[in-house]
Amino acid sequence: MFRLFLHTLIFFGISNCMYNPIVRQFLWPSEKSKNLSFLAAFGFSASTSATPLPSKEISLNLDSIVLQKNETSQILAKLKVDGVETPSNFSYTSSDTSVASVSTTGLVTANSIGPVDITVKELDGETLTHCYVNVYAGYVYASLDTSDAVVKFTMNTSSGTLTNNGTVSTVNFTPTGIAVDPYGKFLYTGNFNSDSISRFNISLVDGSLTYVGVTSAPTNPRNISITPDGKFLYLAAETSNTIRGYSINSSNGNLTFLAATSVSTGIIQSAIDPTGKYLVTISPTASQLSSFSIDQTYGTLTLTSTSGSFDSQGLLAFHPSGKFVYVGSNPNLTILSFNVSTGALAIVGTVFQTAVSNGIAVHPSGKFLYSANISDASVTVYSIHSTNGTLSLQSTFATGGTDIRYIAIDPKGKFAFVAQNGVTNIMQFLIDQTDGSLTGNGNVNASGNQWNLIVK
Repeated sequence: MFRLFLHTLIFFGISNCMYNPIVRQFLWPSEKSKNLSFLAAFGFSASTSATPLPSKEISLNLDSIVLQKNETSQILAKLKVDGVETPSNFSYTSSDTSVASVSTTGLVTANSIGPVDITVKELDGETLTHCYVNVYAGYVYASLDTSDAVVKFTMNTSSGTLTNNGTVSTVNFTPTGIAVDPYGKFLYTGNFNSDSISRFNISLVDGSLTYVGVTSAPTNPRNISITPDGKFLYLAAETSNTIRGYSINSSNGNLTFLAATSVSTGIIQSAIDPTGKYLVTISPTASQLSSFSIDQTYGTLTLTSTSGSFDSQGLLAFHPSGKFVYVGSNPNLTILSFNVSTGALAIVGTVFQTAVSNGIAVHPSGKFLYSANISDASVTVYSIHSTNGTLSLQSTFATGGTDIRYIAIDPKGKFAFVAQNGVTNIMQFLIDQTDGSLTGNGNVNASGNQWNLIVK
């Protein structure tokens, strides 16, 4: 082999030989050549004795935090090198200090409503991880369809009781669906009998509402969905065979019409998955779900999947993980899997219940599902299997209410509120964190019959 090497030098000449990867590896063995495969082809070993880099990982006491405005929480970080805890210093950075700021020691302070990402990084290295923070204010808003108004409440975060702070008129527009942007700046209602969307500005100081005006909409608008980044709004219109999309002006909340996506039947409800990549819809006649991918730049929709058929139409809710969707169909609640990468929907199973479900909600922990049953004014509680999303009956609470509609849960999962369209009182409940069961916590006068409600 050495003789072959000498002949190579003579044949090619010394200067040309310097560019040969085999020769360069002989002359400069310490050089990190990207041509080691050439050496192997000529019988030379391409092995290296480099020591593998140590495995580093940052663990946090809290991977996610829910804070009410003005609350604080401490992030504690630990560095593990090859599984062994090692002393280290860390830097902490907030993606939006107006929502939540973080000190050099990891103390998070909630400043205003919205989502924020805290990056925790090894001070003298490249290893990093994230803590996700959701800040809420403790306001509850409800649409009063027969009073043509929206009512605002302040929640006592210790007791869970609500204080009525007054109503704001939608100017005879029959509001049903209601939504608030992720940063708590704008509120929108779908006005069923006037084919419009009303917009309100929200005070960042006390959550009070100021009516701004309306945007035209298709016939019989119902529910409204807003993407987690607050860029796009989608309207479900019950008797119009389209899903209408709008962009939201982040400065003033004005809506700009983007496009109308044609569907085979009207849409009674839509919901956006937790990643903000997909919109899932259900119609008032077709007993199946459809998912649409959302263009993250332009907000346009593309059909990605349609589920199999189930018992009947109903209202839907996502699991916090985004992996499951639940439909309050009758006589069975339907569980569907959801592929967060492709948007594919598939029926996993059903659970029988005698009552007719209207609004449903999933506990923020992902452990429990609640069905507000319009037929007998009860709320049924189910536990959720952590792996496959299936449901098991836990308990049923007879509310004694009248024409109950929607149920909403505060972001910390301590309290639940149920709207009633037959009377002027909203029902309040305490939630047991162990089994999800409800305990009555009194009623609050909403100044009118309620259709839908939301906690922000």
